[in-house]
Amino acid sequence: MRKKLIILTVILGQLYSSQCFKEFSPSKTGRYTAGIKTDGTLWTWGEKGYGGLGNNTQSAAYFPEQITSDTWKNFSLGRYHTLAVKSDGTLWAWGLNNYGQVGNGTNINQFVPVQIGIANDWSLVMAGEYSSFAIKTNGELWAWGSNANYGLGLGNRIDVKVPTRIGTDTDWKKLSSGGSHTIALKNNGSIWGWGQNSSGQVGAGNTYVKTPIQIGTGTNWRDISTGYKSSYGIKNDNTIWAWGDNYAGQIGNGGWGAQIYTPIQVGTDNNWKTIKAGGYQVVALKYDNTLWGWGSNGLSELGGYHGTLSYKIPIRIGLDSDWKNIYPGYAATYAEKNDNTMWVTGDQCCGEFGSNFSSGKHYPLAIISGYCAESILATPDLPKKNDIIAFYPNPVKDMLTISLDSKIQRVEIFEMSGKMIKNYTDVNNSQLKISFSELLPATYMVKIKTENEVKTVKIIKE
Repeated sequence: MRKKLIILTVILGQLYSSQCFKEFSPSKTGRYTAGIKTDGTLWTWGEKGYGGLGNNTQSAAYFPEQITSDTWKNFSLGRYHTLAVKSDGTLWAWGLNNYGQVGNGTNINQFVPVQIGIANDWSLVMAGEYSSFAIKTNGELWAWGSNANYGLGLGNRIDVKVPTRIGTDTDWKKLSSGGSHTIALKNNGSIWGWGQNSSGQVGAGNTYVKTPIQIGTGTNWRDISTGYKSSYGIKNDNTIWAWGDNYAGQIGNGGWGAQIYTPIQVGTDNNWKTIKAGGYQVVALKYDNTLWGWGSNGLSELGGYHGTLSYKIPIRIGLDSDWKNIYPGYAATYAEKNDNTMWVTGDQCCGEFGSNFSSGKHYPLAIISGYCAESILATPDLPKKNDIIAFYPNPVKDMLTISLDSKIQRVEIFEMSGKMIKNYTDVNNSQLKISFSELLPATYMVKIKTENEVKTVKIIKE
């Protein structure tokens, strides 16, 4: 029975990690996460809350759960509601609907995806905290949901329960929404904003902006992102600019507290590749594939010890230079490497990591198993299915148990840098217990030698 159980565990692990995520995003205002795999399937996990997971329950999901058997193009997560576009261009939504943010004409919470209208020409979606936006393939911009702070850009403060067009322009390209404000990029490289502006987050003084207005006069913007009350952009010269609330140093100008009402440059570097803001932290990649962050670190969301509350200027996160994607959320930051492995740092309360990490703060960046079949150092996350072997628990806090049907001859433990830190020779047993209690939280490589082969796996120390 024990042998069958181990084999089943390995096979399930392979099935779970058989697809990479081509689209991935945590909520920047909530505690849940979603991703679209390479086969087009949509998966959600994290906190329960009014149907935001779309899995027809009110329970948290601690591992990714597939949502319908359909294929999807893109999605966006609000506080408790989710928007998504299917591969056929139809618009769908689910979750909390108290302000009409689902868009089906009611205020009834939806626990499974419901189609919004009958149109099939939707291109992309963007969820604010309690509001919703979408762009059609013809460049039209639409909005619905909470409008208390003029957040929908319609010129009034009346909530809207169905998609309603904003203005008459047909050249909208990209959107990013914060708490109650939105920044948008047009095809001509100009950026626009609307909604709540008490901290200068729209980029035009500190009063409400009722309809979209252009921020400055430049047409040299190529990327945008918003935090909860702050905004960011990258220009064509690869410089980063920021404006809005700076209580946690998220503007990156070396100070905090003072609100910034118009865009200012962050530092002097001109090799920034992409930028994304979470709730109150910001992360960015340079063209040399190094990872940087600034703003709030109270929950270790920038990889630092959780006693470090904030960073006022961009600081490099780790020493690696093989990062390709970044995904900051409400209380954590995810980052993906060139080998398709996913890493996370920050706080988990409700399964939003989608792995068997315990709740609480995790730092520095630690690898999350099961996100993709590829793995670091060209080693498998799990053995091939004909290998009858067990490593548990993983992640480990104190004692790791290695169990093998054949006898273990030697076990070596390495840091990710390649430095060997433990070495067990002449084990000559089918089971070995190894203490990890004295090791720092990180990811380690464990190499096991038997009479016939050598196996290497990743072990996470919490």
